[in-house]
Amino acid sequence: MRPRGSRHEMLCDRDDGSSERIDLGPSLPFHDVAHFVAETRLGLKGGYFGNLAGGMSARDLADPAVIRSLPSEAYVAEICARAVGALATGACRVAQFGELVGLELEGMSIDVEATPGLAPLGRNDAPACEALASELLLEFNALTARYRALADGEFLELEY
Repeated sequence: MRPRGSRHEMLCDRDDGSSERIDLGPSLPFHDVAHFVAETRLGLKGGYFGNLAGGMSARDLADPAVIRSLPSEAYVAEICARAVGALATGACRVAQFGELVGLELEGMSIDVEATPGLAPLGRNDAPACEALASELLLEFNALTARYRALADGEFLELEY
């Protein structure tokens, strides 16, 4: 990811040798960073970055018909990324993270226990949920601070 003039972009180099340049728009890519943090920390291979790495394009992943065809892990990744964003903005406190994610997943009939990185949420283990939320928030804040410190054209390289 890099700032480029008044825009931000992401360069995706895939293991198969293909690549994609993605215009992230004029705002800092907070949601993309939240996705990266949630997906890597929670081991969610079927989320946004996993699908990009697997060869899907950003355009595909913005298409409602494609989104509806994705497996449930893509929805888990989206829910977790939104919750990380809520932590970062203060819309959700660390102590509320487990309930926020758990209720949304439950509403979609997604088994939290079946997703190893989310197991603390399924056990209603408040200390483990709060520790997880704190780790996610710390990593998000560290990455966004590193991104903000970049000069125009410099990269924040993320390994997925």
